[in-house]
Amino acid sequence: MGSPGAPLASAPALAGLDVYKDYVGAALTSHAFDRVAPGLGKWLVAVASWLFAVSTMISYAYYGEQGMVYMAGRRSIVPFKIVYCLSILLACAGWISTEAELDNLSSVGTGVMLWVNIPITLLFAGETMRAYRGYFARVRAARRR
Repeated sequence: MGSPGAPLASAPALAGLDVYKDYVGAALTSHAFDRVAPGLGKWLVAVASWLFAVSTMISYAYYGEQGMVYMAGRRSIVPFKIVYCLSILLACAGWISTEAELDNLSSVGTGVMLWVNIPITLLFAGETMRAYRGYFARVRAARRR
């Protein structure tokens, strides 16, 4: 092996024709597993994706519920759960049939999140930095002991 930047003694050789296959995202991951154990990829990636989706829905439900308790009290939990479950059912009803529709819907959700969080971030930036500095001052004080 030569030094970095030095010309090669011979041209690189192509390992096989499948180097040029066009796999993206989950298909690439599935193909990689199939090369080790044929047939494993499609099932492993599908099950892992499904488990990730379910765990994400559970986590978002919990954090949303806690946010509703903080903003509107414990009485808001049941209405939130109803709206959340209906949203999941609507998302799975088959109305979203293309990547573009899914991208549009997720972009609207991201936009709503930004419109809510940016003003809150600006409003509490000073308090956040005071807490940050206070935390590290306590860490430095503990190290000196």
